[in-house]
Amino acid sequence: MKIDEIYKIASGLRNLLSVSLTGGEPFMRPDLEDIARVFYKVSKAKNLVIITNGTLTDRILRVTDNILSKCPKLNFYI
Repeated sequence: MKIDEIYKIASGLRNLLSVSLTGGEPFMRPDLEDIARVFYKVSKAKNLVIITNGTLTDRILRVTDNILSKCPKLNFYI
């Protein structure tokens, strides 16, 4: 899915308790930070879970840091 399609879905889902992003490997998506931010800001998601196989360690750390800095009240689980 493209980010504009994800935005449309998120717009119809308000006050979400949790969002789980799975895959394949979600951290391979170059727009993963944008997806997290859309669900945080548009859907008001309180919790975000990303299921990963853990092989992209450097990317996981960088993306996680960016998500947490842009979504400070998000409960984030990997």
